Amino acid sequence: MAAIAPLPYALTRFAWALNIPLGVDAEFLKDFNTINPMAQLTEWVFGVICICGAILTLGLIMKWGEVFPRWFPFIGGKRVPIPLAVIPASIVAIAVTAAGVVFTFSFFAVTFNLLPADGVLLGSISGTVGPMLIWVPWGLMLGLAALAYYYRRRGQCIHCGRK
Repeated sequence: MAAIAPLPYALTRFAWALNIPLGVDAEFLKDFNTINPMAQLTEWVFGVICICGAILTLGLIMKWGEVFPRWFPFIGGKRVPIPLAVIPASIVAIAVTAAGVVFTFSFFAVTFNLLPADGVLLGSISGTVGPMLIWVPWGLMLGLAALAYYYRRRGQCIHCGRK
């Protein structure tokens, strides 16, 4: 789930970069691109980052994430240091979970009329925030994948002797 969860968000961002109003009306997308002239480039960057994150997440759960590919200069074939995988994954897991809580709260607050639906993000809440509603489970699953990677790679525990 941690590797699949970023894909809807990436798909939405790629669609917006191509001026396809996925989840939003065409007027919203036009206004958004007018307000921010770099919007299309930003959408491509966010989409690519999500895809890269999904691939790196697979490295946490698959055997190929333990050794650098041979084609990497200088470090190819060497074992990936555990902190190099676990620390960034943990930071992203915390950030994604926290952002997901905020977006989920905003979505439900606007849906149940607890907050007014104004502003660029809240004006088209289903299309802009909808793909982010899976960020809480995504962050939690990414955190669990990082923890599992750590336990799988750590070796024998110095305290209890367990592997």
